[in-house]
Amino acid sequence: MWGALLIGALMTAFQPVRLAIVALVISRPRPLSNLFAYWLGGLALGIPAMLIPLFVLHSTPAIESFTTNMTTSGSLRHVQVSLGVLALAIAVVLMARASSRRREPAPAAAGGSSAVLVQDPSPPPLAGLTGPAADEERGSRRRGLWARARAAWESGSLWVAAVIGMATGGPSLDGIVLGTALIVTSGASVGTQVLAALAFTFGALMVVEAILLCSVFAPVKTKSVLEIVHDWVQRHRRGIVVVSTLLIGVVLLTQGLTG
Repeated sequence: MWGALLIGALMTAFQPVRLAIVALVISRPRPLSNLFAYWLGGLALGIPAMLIPLFVLHSTPAIESFTTNMTTSGSLRHVQVSLGVLALAIAVVLMARASSRRREPAPAAAGGSSAVLVQDPSPPPLAGLTGPAADEERGSRRRGLWARARAAWESGSLWVAAVIGMATGGPSLDGIVLGTALIVTSGASVGTQVLAALAFTFGALMVVEAILLCSVFAPVKTKSVLEIVHDWVQRHRRGIVVVSTLLIGVVLLTQGLTG
């Protein structure tokens, strides 16, 4: 059991998608603080995600057969293929938007002649009750939410990194299912199984933990390296997002098609 869990933790920790997300977290202001918040978020959701199914399986042994069947049947593969296609579609949209922005023409020179159209500044009657006005109000509200979310990201708010850690830091869904099935069917005692689940969760975050440990024992060198990585990721952040989404799609499709 321990050898298989170690291999699973290594594969989870060094997934290209996970490494790209860690790079995005490093790109934010205060990279070490954001990494620590990301690590806490991953543990906050990853530990219950491993322990709760374990306790449920021990309290209701009939569910154990369902978990085993889930890992061997085609249901998980269908979900992986669907999510992979969705991720690839999102990556194509992101690349198309980036390409269209590069092709946008430059604004006209300021000295050129231009016609000026003067409009009546007063709104038309009943403008606030019409459909377009209501749509515009909803659109402005959405833009305001997006602006606040972007400001939270750019300012380096730690809660954003914690939420990202909750969503992506812990073991993935297929890792939780397979890891839980492996632990439950190992025949070890309940205490050993709990330790194995905790070790698997911490192992999924070993890259972040290695960076944080280096910052404790060699803070100056770690900070200088992180600054270099931070500056590079800042310059290529849009490309990293596209590549990360592509990797998610390719990995999910490969897992789903190969089983």
